[in-house]
Amino acid sequence: MNILNLFRKKKKDEIQEEVQSVAVSETKKEQPEVTLDEDIKTLMEDSFVKKDVLEMDSAERNLYIRENCDKIVEASRQLEDFKTEYQAVTQYLTDTQKIDLITDDSRSELEEAAKKIITLTKERLKYQNAEIKITNDQYKMMEQYEDDIPGEVKKINEKESYHKALQQDMKYLSAEKKTLLYQRDQLADYQKELNQRSILICGLTGLLFIVLALLSQVFKADMTIPFLLSVVFGLICGMITFQAARKNQAEFHLTERKLNRAISLANTVKVKYINNQLSIDYSYNKFRIHSAANLTGLWEEYQKAKEASSKYKKNTEELNYYNEVLVRELKHYQIADPEVWLHQSNAIFDNREMVEIRHRLNVRRQKLRDRMDYNNRMVDESMNNMKTLMENVPESRDEVIKTVKKYKISL
Repeated sequence: MNILNLFRKKKKDEIQEEVQSVAVSETKKEQPEVTLDEDIKTLMEDSFVKKDVLEMDSAERNLYIRENCDKIVEASRQLEDFKTEYQAVTQYLTDTQKIDLITDDSRSELEEAAKKIITLTKERLKYQNAEIKITNDQYKMMEQYEDDIPGEVKKINEKESYHKALQQDMKYLSAEKKTLLYQRDQLADYQKELNQRSILICGLTGLLFIVLALLSQVFKADMTIPFLLSVVFGLICGMITFQAARKNQAEFHLTERKLNRAISLANTVKVKYINNQLSIDYSYNKFRIHSAANLTGLWEEYQKAKEASSKYKKNTEELNYYNEVLVRELKHYQIADPEVWLHQSNAIFDNREMVEIRHRLNVRRQKLRDRMDYNNRMVDESMNNMKTLMENVPESRDEVIKTVKKYKISL
């Protein structure tokens, strides 16, 4: 480890020396030609137009002094900001040169970390943009009952199947009850008809006896055989009617028993149906669903979301690790702002991207230099204006010194 550290330190020192030796030449080579807009150029030149102080009265001179002081203050403020930004850009350019000078043997771990960061960042964006079909509330609910959901899905499926079976049973028993009620009413009506038939037979038999008795009295005829025939007729009709009534009564009682049984079964099925429906409603309300299929879909989406969350967490851990590796390696080579390269890590292994970054930095630096030159010129010009005023108009000297002191400007 000591030998390795010594070797790395040596490499670091060599790189520092090379950076210092080539920094100036590289900068000169890569200086882009930055051209300013013609309108801006015109405005800049207009700001340096000379005024004849000898033709000014006292009020105009005072205004002239304040205008120059305002220009100095504003230009000085701008210069401070530009200098800070210029130093930062220059430091970024130096960092690009330091990275370019890292040898192949030493930069393998650096490039590997940079490539990993690119890959993991792309994966991270894919996870972030993935379509999630489950809300946060649903996810939390599924997470709460995670261990129970598979069994609950099976139970709700069974309850729904049982619900359909009970509905079929209720329909069947309802139809059966209607049929039996109709049969019972038919049998009751037939029983009444048989009773009426019996009464009619008895009436006809009695009427026949009366007729035969009258005929026997009027004609003094022997009516024994007709009487016997009448009795036989009455008995036969009575027997037939009696047998029919007995059979009908038996069928009526059997139908009554069937009807009572159907009503009892219907009531039992109805109780089971209500209890099963209440159980289903409770499960639906508990899991905020409307069917077992809905719960199955939510469970599948939850598992997908959970897997995606796990992958995202793992991705975050790996990305943080390689970020730390990249920053650590860059710090080892004295890179001023290593965190910046986390967002442009492809430039570490892609020379074209590094050239593009360096070009943009040079353009920025040239623009900053132009703005700094303009503001320096503005300060010098304003200073010279007030000095010229004091030389050409001595009575304005006190006002210049007073105003300059007020603006905290040193002539």
